[in-house]
Amino acid sequence: MKTLTTPILELQLPDDFKITYESKIGLRAEDDTTDGKVQHPHVEARLFEIADLKSDDYKGDTLAEKWEDWCISLNYKSELIRFEETEFKGYTCFIVHSHTDAAWNDLHFKLQYFQAAVFLDDIYFLEFKTIHEKIPSNELDNWVLQTFESIAILGDTDTRKKAYAQHVLDTQVDYKKILEAQRTKKEQQAEEKKNSFRQVQIPKDEKEVFKVGIFDFEFVPEETKISIGAMSRDIQLTLKAKTKAIEQAIKTKVLDDYPGDGTVTLTFPAKDIHLNGQPQGQLYFEEEKTNAPLFLNARSEGFDYRLAFSGSLTFDNGWVLLKGEMTKSYHDKAFPIFVAKKLDMSALNWEDYCFSSMEETATANPTDVRFLSLQNPSFTALPEALFGFTHLEELTLHQKANVWDAEKLPLSVLQPELGQLSKLKKLHISGTSVEQVPESIGQLTQLEQLSINNNLVEQIPDAIWQLPKLKFLWLSANKLTSIPENIDLPSLQNISLDKNDLATLPESLAKQPKLKRIKLNGNPLASLPDAFNAIKEIDLSIEDKQRLLDFGYKGADGTGLTDWDDTHFWAQHDEELVAEVDGVIKNNKLEEFADALRPMVKKGIGFKHTTEEDYAAVGNHRFGGMPDLPERVPYPRFGENWRDDKEDYVLEFIGQINCEAIAHLQDYLPRTGTLFFFLETMHNIYAGDINPGKIIYVGDNSTLASGKRFQFTKEDYFEMFGDGYQGYKVTAQKMNSAPSFYASYVNKHLFKGESEVLLDKDRVLDELYDTFEQPLNDKIQFDYAVNAHGFTQHEAPELQASLAKKGNPEDWVTLLVVTSAGDMQWGDAGDIFYVIHKSDLAKLDFSNVFVTLESS
Repeated sequence: MKTLTTPILELQLPDDFKITYESKIGLRAEDDTTDGKVQHPHVEARLFEIADLKSDDYKGDTLAEKWEDWCISLNYKSELIRFEETEFKGYTCFIVHSHTDAAWNDLHFKLQYFQAAVFLDDIYFLEFKTIHEKIPSNELDNWVLQTFESIAILGDTDTRKKAYAQHVLDTQVDYKKILEAQRTKKEQQAEEKKNSFRQVQIPKDEKEVFKVGIFDFEFVPEETKISIGAMSRDIQLTLKAKTKAIEQAIKTKVLDDYPGDGTVTLTFPAKDIHLNGQPQGQLYFEEEKTNAPLFLNARSEGFDYRLAFSGSLTFDNGWVLLKGEMTKSYHDKAFPIFVAKKLDMSALNWEDYCFSSMEETATANPTDVRFLSLQNPSFTALPEALFGFTHLEELTLHQKANVWDAEKLPLSVLQPELGQLSKLKKLHISGTSVEQVPESIGQLTQLEQLSINNNLVEQIPDAIWQLPKLKFLWLSANKLTSIPENIDLPSLQNISLDKNDLATLPESLAKQPKLKRIKLNGNPLASLPDAFNAIKEIDLSIEDKQRLLDFGYKGADGTGLTDWDDTHFWAQHDEELVAEVDGVIKNNKLEEFADALRPMVKKGIGFKHTTEEDYAAVGNHRFGGMPDLPERVPYPRFGENWRDDKEDYVLEFIGQINCEAIAHLQDYLPRTGTLFFFLETMHNIYAGDINPGKIIYVGDNSTLASGKRFQFTKEDYFEMFGDGYQGYKVTAQKMNSAPSFYASYVNKHLFKGESEVLLDKDRVLDELYDTFEQPLNDKIQFDYAVNAHGFTQHEAPELQASLAKKGNPEDWVTLLVVTSAGDMQWGDAGDIFYVIHKSDLAKLDFSNVFVTLESS
């Protein structure tokens, strides 16, 4: 016998047993010299926490019952022989005798188990476990009890705590090593696979190939092509092929069953690939995306939806070579793919191509270099070769970094020769160390866009303020302290001067004839000339607009405001609703802030879907479908439709609200008639159009006519997947609408009067979502709502309307919230808001409604 010792125990084992695992809290050993049919003799002894045994993973109400289940459940098809409760060297001990006599595949297990739990203190127990093949007498092998009885418990509870804690740390270290080894092995395998995909050659027999898995495809010649996109400015490669083994390819999940014609298409963009007038070089895609600095996206069609291309795309002397596999990271199947196709490269028009490096231009015809974009260049001055590109139309020198204000690029000198590039239309220089801009840029009379963003420039040369064709001038995040008085930019539409050190601006800037938008945020502005009030869009905080501009709203008709009763919009003036508010305040122990919270809750109307619209009634509340406009009111249209035989687009119908039907629920909407809500397209909101919506008010419901008469197709819309949204009937219900405090730092208009005390209480505001906002708003679930607060990540809809159209934000009201419900989907499950000034609502003038979208 030999003696083995750990910090917590000592025991004796037969000499033939070998240690297979040892830790601070136990050990495991087996005798591999003994012939066994399925199992060598095996022994374990280790410390466990009693809490492990008490786990719900084990059946029983007592420790004894749980120990029995622990033993039986952890062994293959084991059965209990007997249970004993005894004393072992002064410690309570549970012993389970069990066995397995069962088949598994072509083996038959006949095993005997002896398992003892020795309870050492209130925290730990020692598990002693042996396994051996049954002996003829069905008794324990002679070494089992001998080894068990040899156990000597070492140390006390404190010893066990230290040993257990060290074991946990050791286990974590070991686990991290295992994970790291697995990760390293996985990375090595991935790199080996990548390297194999990068090793590709033109077929020796120069035969064209398109093979995926076991399936051969034939190219579709007329649709397999290469070109340079006049809009994208990169190489566009399309590989289209068709297999005859359609059914088998669909069955093996290589092809999708739609359209099911055996055709697949792979489309690749390519950049930084020019050499001597041909595409030459290699790109690597992972699930159809390249990494930095190119960030290209390929596309596959016709394949099973779980497949995407990973591998190399190689251009080699007129050949296009594709080598890799069709798969995705979460997919358990991968189909190798190899494509070899020779294409005629002579027709490529390099004048349309955007070169990505000076190295790429080195072998180009200088007259072909018309577009050049250099990302993160390392030079400190412009390369002399650049000035030889006399046909250059667009030049971009920019920093690509995770943080826009990161360390500047080394470029610090812009030579006067830059002014020789007389055909430049767009010049973008950002993220550099440039402090001075050469006066010669004023010679670039064809410039339409000039961007000198995020540099160290303190002054812009006077000549730049005289460029006749300049439409967009971006000078954000520099160190400008002044702008010259003499400005003559007849084409200027948009200028960005934000994040500079400007205290004021010259009046002449505001008088440029086509100027529509100016960005001024982040400047220490002390004053602005009155002329700036005429500019349509000025990006400034609400506080700066109110301080520096005539910010009063003049009404939709420009004649000024009318009076309105503001109490109609707030829940605190409705006995039923305020009682509900007070209930939430009391339940969540918010009495300290009751007077501040009550005035912040709106008296809204929520609408909820009931059934699909059948047009059985005229003039009912309806969302989606078609509107019950009077015969005399034409369906609203907009824009110029590019499709054949179409002149313009129809607006998307959002919904209609019968004002008479809900007159008893509120006092701010018209008392009669119906409101109809329309939208040009969600993408017009994304494009910054503040008026993409339209509201039609019909005062006499007796004139309404069924909307069933309108029949449109998707070609009538700017963008629609079908012929309009599915129509739904809805019910209306009065409700409380509590504000979101998520962006309270910017939505300071919420904190007026008695509510002002909450403005700087960040901790309280953070907690109000759970204690006030959610409990109140969750009482009524709605798909659409009138006069409701909306969740936004930044400015609230009312503040956005104020910034866009002037006036105090608290004087604007959300006339309608349209959630992503039913057939409508706004971005990533967002909401659309129709916002109107309260004076215009009182006048029943719906001609100047602001529309915005909130989506994550």
